[in-house]
Amino acid sequence: MPIDAERDEIHIYFNCSVKENFHVLQQRFFCRIPTSYKQAQPEYPITPDCTYLSIMIPDIFAWFFRFKGWKIEGTGIPPQIKKCVVIAMPHTSNWDFVYAMGALRLFGIRLNYLAKKELFRWPIRSIFTRTGGIPVERQKNTRMVEAITRKFSEEDKLILAISVEGTRKRVGKIKTGFYHVAISAGVPLCMAYLDYRKKVAGFSEPFYPTGNAETDAKIIREFYRDKAGKFPGNFNPDAIILD
Repeated sequence: MPIDAERDEIHIYFNCSVKENFHVLQQRFFCRIPTSYKQAQPEYPITPDCTYLSIMIPDIFAWFFRFKGWKIEGTGIPPQIKKCVVIAMPHTSNWDFVYAMGALRLFGIRLNYLAKKELFRWPIRSIFTRTGGIPVERQKNTRMVEAITRKFSEEDKLILAISVEGTRKRVGKIKTGFYHVAISAGVPLCMAYLDYRKKVAGFSEPFYPTGNAETDAKIIREFYRDKAGKFPGNFNPDAIILD
């Protein structure tokens, strides 16, 4: 699998026959890329465990997103917004990750997101790290709000997406850490959505929380009221309660 280093881009030559065995295909797609190689898109840095497959993943997701008839609407997060907390709802299926990554690629938005630590294992670890994933241990009291707030103060740019339901199942109340992070860090909230009924993905206009939990919850609740997850019964807008 040759690399044309002079042009600073990766060329993968699919000149293998159908009869090629799995071992050869595995070598082609899961072999690691030298960290010395300079990629043409620095916003997606090559890490020590980065593979050829993981480099293609964002574009594959974007292709699949369009292939399945999905569209993006709006302009995404305004470029002048350098820091914000993105609310990711509704989350009712593992397919949400695929469509969300495809939408982000088409929007041209690079963000970070929190995901359970168990996902960050070879051979898929580099897929999550390359798309902005940050592993977290959900079972431990790690003072996450304080840690994320501190991270916002240390970074010049940080757009962090959080799945506030915390599960794909229907919940009676969302997790409110995202709200306290936004207030503590003094950054705006932006509501992201995947509407499976309309097959559209988009973002709300960013807004700063007022600090009045009831008022802010009503804004978020009404925004998501007409959004449908892949499994609509698992999404409960009335669970959007802040305290």
